[in-house]
Amino acid sequence: MTMLYQRLMELADRLRAKGKLEESLMLETPVKWELELDLQGKPQGITRLSGGGGPKKDRGLPMQVPSLGGLRTSGVLPYLLADKAEYVLGVWQEDESRAKKRNDAFVKLVKECAQETQLPEVQAVVDFYTHYRADLSIPPDLKESDYIVISVAGKRLIDLPAVRQFWLKNAPDVMDLVDSNRKVACLVCGRYEPPIRRHLIKLKGVPGGQTGGVSLSSANAPAFYSYALEEGFVSPICFECSEYANKALNYLLDENEHHLSVRNLVYAFWTLYETEFDFFSFLSQPRPETVEELFSSPITAKQVKLQKQVKLQENEFYAVALSASGARAVVRSFIETTVPRVQQNLQRWFKCQQLIDWRTGKVGEPLGIYALSACLYRDAQKELRPEVPKLLIECALTGSCLPDWILYRAVERNRAEQGITYPRAVLIKLVLCTQKDCKQNQMEVTLMLDKQNQDPAYRCGRLLAILETIQKRAVDPKATLVDRYYGSASTAPASVFGTLLRTAQSHLSKLRKENEPAYINLSRELEEAMPNQFPTALSLHQQALFALGYYHQRAQIKQRKAQHQQKTKSEEDNNDEN
Repeated sequence: MTMLYQRLMELADRLRAKGKLEESLMLETPVKWELELDLQGKPQGITRLSGGGGPKKDRGLPMQVPSLGGLRTSGVLPYLLADKAEYVLGVWQEDESRAKKRNDAFVKLVKECAQETQLPEVQAVVDFYTHYRADLSIPPDLKESDYIVISVAGKRLIDLPAVRQFWLKNAPDVMDLVDSNRKVACLVCGRYEPPIRRHLIKLKGVPGGQTGGVSLSSANAPAFYSYALEEGFVSPICFECSEYANKALNYLLDENEHHLSVRNLVYAFWTLYETEFDFFSFLSQPRPETVEELFSSPITAKQVKLQKQVKLQENEFYAVALSASGARAVVRSFIETTVPRVQQNLQRWFKCQQLIDWRTGKVGEPLGIYALSACLYRDAQKELRPEVPKLLIECALTGSCLPDWILYRAVERNRAEQGITYPRAVLIKLVLCTQKDCKQNQMEVTLMLDKQNQDPAYRCGRLLAILETIQKRAVDPKATLVDRYYGSASTAPASVFGTLLRTAQSHLSKLRKENEPAYINLSRELEEAMPNQFPTALSLHQQALFALGYYHQRAQIKQRKAQHQQKTKSEEDNNDEN
């Protein structure tokens, strides 16, 4: 966790330097209205602010306003000179007493600011509430939840340096977050500072989390205490590191190109230096042309130039996987590597994916993480576990091996559906190609039919596809033999192939009378695919090879049929021309 916080603070420093991260105790929020006053405090009106997007989607103008993150819930806690209408104007249609309490707290904070800063602009706001509040005409479409920013003589007061300094120093309840009576070494920056009790900033965008957000770390029950330390003292972090690290992570979770969500898991990723390499598209919906560019030129010109600027040091890459458990964020993994290594691993990832698509007879398109994960479930929206996309993303980014239990789920799904789909065939090939024991055994899984593969399981899979084709050519069955026998054929071939071969002889006899060319071709393929023996039982890896053998043979039959149809059409076109 300490390493993660340190990397997030480095990111926060870079984002702050570029103006992409809010200052301390500030948050970018859409503001719908601006209350305009003159230097005497007389109201000049309330102006509607527009952030674009049309009348229905216009939430207001985004700007940095004071904020206390997750501290403000149902209590009375005002923000300085920019807040919801219920605080600024006491607008509340259902509970006037509640609105008055909030407005009184807001005015009290403004008076404290005017007294300490001695700014005439802030004093003008005090004069407005003292003498001119009744002169203001409130627009009928203003809601109590709409944000209002106050400006005096054309200046938005929250932008004044003295006002921001007052807010940092006097923000309500912030000091309750830290233990000011002691100082410890911050695990992130190393400075001796008062440690925080709990995090000010909640994480938004973590799937399954609470509406108000989740905390990256917390200890609010004895089960989480350590050495009698409670709350945030379990892992002491100073207020500044806590706030900016969480803001940086929220930035990643808000930017589409920096995170990938797969149902109840989200991966956030970033680099030490800017790069044009689009990690998101390669993991979510990879396009064939971009994958081809990855194979031909893994490092872009900008990346090479960037590496020269940092004395040929490799650009670092970071990724963190998060899910939610109640009010907490669960850190499922943290990856720290380099961009060139990620690019190399992605090359391997997509090369392992290459497989003939039996529907087209051509090399299929690369698949994203969700498509590969969903193929293991009947209803992925309800059943998908976060461990599956987590392992797939780690394999893609780090080059790790996929475990056998993913292979088990794939072959189980094959038996349940009595067949194999393109995404599941790709996933099975991925597992077999990435596992270390496969490399040690020099087991190579090709992208198309491998007639030299003598493995009995692979040949049994091929044989089943040929027998299915013979049946379809001879008769028009309501349920094919694959629909009935795939499960038993893929686990115990010896128990069913004798019956299937005897049935095929009658089908071949019919084809010999009605379609002799098909009879000759299928008889030859049947002989080529016949294994030396039919195993009594297949192991997990053999069941995977059986599935690929069936899939490869089916793709070749489909490809040959398409070529024959194309040849026939060309001959007919030539005859028509003559």
